[in-house]
Amino acid sequence: MDQVGKFIKVKIISKELFDNLDDLLKMYDVNRIMPNHTEQELKELLNKIYGDNLKNGKLVAFGFKYLSSDNEEIIN
Repeated sequence: MDQVGKFIKVKIISKELFDNLDDLLKMYDVNRIMPNHTEQELKELLNKIYGDNLKNGKLVAFGFKYLSSDNEEIIN
């Protein structure tokens, strides 16, 4: 089984907490979070995953730096 492109090593450089998805989307473009999808598609996906917990909890956004990968095309 081909494993190339399966592993990426990153370093977390920042963490931000948001009260809700709308606040997160004010700071981050949806294409950065879920490329080639709309804001509505992201909201629907997160609602499917988290349900009511999405409204009751906080969201975390991590900033990171790529360190290495088993496929260098991913980094470059």
